[in-house]
Order: sequence, then structure tokens, then C-alpha cells
Amino acid sequence: MKLKTYKALVPYILKESKEIVGVAFLYLDCGCIKVCKLSGNGYLIEHIFLNPLKLNKFPICLKCDDDKGSIYRVIHFEIIWADDESKMLNGEQRLAILRKAFGGDFLELGVFTK
Repeated sequence: MKLKTYKALVPYILKESKEIVGVAFLYLDCGCIKVCKLSGNGYLIEHIFLNPLKLNKFPICLKCDDDKGSIYRVIHFEIIWADDESKMLNGEQRLAILRKAFGGDFLELGVFTK
């Protein structure tokens, strides 16, 4: 599946649970993409790896297999937040979630969406 297809699944991922308030796409230096569900408490609920450079092959490179997609190898990230009124968060709540999930220094790398 292409990244566009995975991003199209985000609304369905957000509806899976009341706990999920956002989906993070972490772009790693190896070309892999780590996709994580974010809870309202700032926890990463689960993640999957994509590697658009290796379609139809093992979806994770050796680096990611070794370090589980270390946060220190992230070169860019995007967050797609829930737009459902019951899950709507203000800017301060979003930052608090991201700080807890990824750490304060990590936030300098990101581009925020929706």
C-alpha cells in the first residue's frame, strides 16, 4: 500500500477507540515510516512500520528491526488529529500529549497538520 492509502485510513483508525486522538507519521532517516496511534493521555497505543522504498518486501529495514524506529532517527513527522467534537483538543492539550509521547526536544522537528 502507498503512503497516500495509509493516510486515507486515518479517519477509520481514529474511530477505532475513544482513546485515540491522533495518528503520528514518523519519517525515519532510513526511509521507513513509523505510524503510531496517540491516546489522549500521551501514550503511543501501537505502531506499524512502512517502507515505501521496499514495496512488497519485508516492511522494515535492519536499522528499524534493531532499534524499533528510534525517536532519535526521526527526520520529520506529521500528526493528524481527530476532528470529532468529542475528541477535539486545543493547542496546549496537543503539545502536552506530544511532549509526553515523544519528549520536549523532539517537537522542534515536526510539522503539524489539522
